[in-house]
Amino acid sequence: MNKRHKTNSIILPMLATFLTMSAPITVAASCTHEKPVVTISSNSNHTFLNENGERIIKGSASEFFNTNRSGIFNPIDSSDRFYHILRKDNNQLINDVHDKNHKYKIKGNFDFLNFENLSAPYSYRIYSFRYDELVKNIPGVATRKKYYEHRNNPKAVYIVLYWTLKTNEAAPNFVSDIITPSAARLGIQFNPELKEEAPWPFVKGILANNNFWKNVIEPVVLIFDKE
Repeated sequence: MNKRHKTNSIILPMLATFLTMSAPITVAASCTHEKPVVTISSNSNHTFLNENGERIIKGSASEFFNTNRSGIFNPIDSSDRFYHILRKDNNQLINDVHDKNHKYKIKGNFDFLNFENLSAPYSYRIYSFRYDELVKNIPGVATRKKYYEHRNNPKAVYIVLYWTLKTNEAAPNFVSDIITPSAARLGIQFNPELKEEAPWPFVKGILANNNFWKNVIEPVVLIFDKE
């Protein structure tokens, strides 16, 4: 994991990156990387418990949803030293040297979330869904009570965390094969020089044969106090 990889030797392992949409929802993790965990913060500045004991987020569901879907996908702040794919002091090396003591700086629009098991060799994205889209695009959620019980709640947003190795992102075909079709399908403009903020195939219909991104967590249900 801590080996320094030169970008000119990277080949994107396409077949290892995806699974089919027909598969049940899974949580993928490599043997060297504990799967990421996303939970809702108990910080009273951001959330509170309602009378039913549910953790409610202060703010607007639609505002969060629209901000995320407009292109704010990477939860890591640009000032964090592991934000960049390549090292700032040597752009021929991947910025992937793991530091178990590092506390990631998270962007403000995700500050009501807790993130665990983030690691330097990986990049991350969050994508928001409403219920109908969630069922259409994420395998295995339609029969899960914790998801369908909020299907008619306008204050509910479902998020999924995606990740991939930075060595994948640094591959020469990542923009043409992954980012460009994702941006076209999602209607997102992106700067090819800033792959750290680029969209990935978050939904069905971007990759060939309806394949789906392999490394995802189970969806997390967010309930806001405003629509």
